Amino acid sequence: ALGPNVLRPHVNGFDLISGGAVGEPVMLATINGGVRCPGGDGLEPPGYLLEGQVSLEDCASIANGEPHVKGFRWGRPDGLDSDLYSMLAKSEVPQQLDFERLFPSGAMGGFHCFIYMYDENDHTISEDGASGAPEFEWTDEATRLKHFETHSHRKEMSAMHMLSGGSKVCLQRWSVSRFMQPWDSSFWLCYVPETEQATCAKDVQAWHVGGQIFTAVCLTLCGVLAWIMHTQKHFMTCVNWVARFILYNEVALIVCHYLVNNRMDMEGSTFYAVAIILVIAGGNVCVLPHLLLTQCQATKPLAALFLFVVAYSPVVFLDGLSYQSSLRLIMDHEPMLLGMLGFAIELLKLAFCCAPEEGEETLQKGSLIEPRDYMPMYQQ
Repeated sequence: ALGPNVLRPHVNGFDLISGGAVGEPVMLATINGGVRCPGGDGLEPPGYLLEGQVSLEDCASIANGEPHVKGFRWGRPDGLDSDLYSMLAKSEVPQQLDFERLFPSGAMGGFHCFIYMYDENDHTISEDGASGAPEFEWTDEATRLKHFETHSHRKEMSAMHMLSGGSKVCLQRWSVSRFMQPWDSSFWLCYVPETEQATCAKDVQAWHVGGQIFTAVCLTLCGVLAWIMHTQKHFMTCVNWVARFILYNEVALIVCHYLVNNRMDMEGSTFYAVAIILVIAGGNVCVLPHLLLTQCQATKPLAALFLFVVAYSPVVFLDGLSYQSSLRLIMDHEPMLLGMLGFAIELLKLAFCCAPEEGEETLQKGSLIEPRDYMPMYQQ
């Protein structure tokens, strides 16, 4: 018999959300592990939180007895053994993994269970803005867990009213704030009812179409802004450096994603040596279109558009990357640090190896700028 916390693709009428093929054994590397379990529209439903030593079987059993359940999330907010996770995630041999192995015995908090509940027919709005969240029913199983108490563990049930308007659970993702954090030791599993999976694909496709329309509108606005602002030298200089900073960090994420997904994430300093070379080379290649467009006066609006598109790109790029199943392995290699290092090398390159850009006023040897050559900005 499987233990109460063993990873499994199906448990008590719920299917695990993972990137693996249907019917194949679940591999740890195919699980996103993020803290969000949204629907096709990117929003999570409201629900109720069960904290303490709650097993996967207990969580599924309670969720199965509640009305209007859209899925549940089970895992721990901290305490993951990153080294053990990395070793198991890189293994190509399926195995029955007991999640207690991934978390040291000294980790505090225990396993948590969040049950997503949404009633499509209930349109009332609660005091804190949540809608469609039915009342939690204290079934025999939930009551047993609520009153179970030992000298060191206690289970408590509390409502988690969310301000988002989600109504389904279809996907799993990390919060975008994960890219700003130096580390994260949480890991979660998202389960969806077997009867709900059929409608998820259509919802995800509709969400992608809406996202493409929104992106097209934003790019159009970027084009208008580029046409208006491309003559403002000081403003465009600031945008240029912001865009380069963003570009190098995105290239670092792409490099780490490529190396990890192609089993090229070497151990030790070898990985970082290869990664920083690829980041510097990739960053210079990506900056090349802007350098070429600035050489001609007629194409300078396009150069400005390039910078605005790069500055906007994290909205799409980071959101898409947060759904990747390999994101935890990618972030373990500290790609943001690699990106900042690549940007720092770009600063040194421009400071010591490159001539000033066109339009910058410089004092050449033996020449002076006469006062009559100065023209106030408002007269240009």
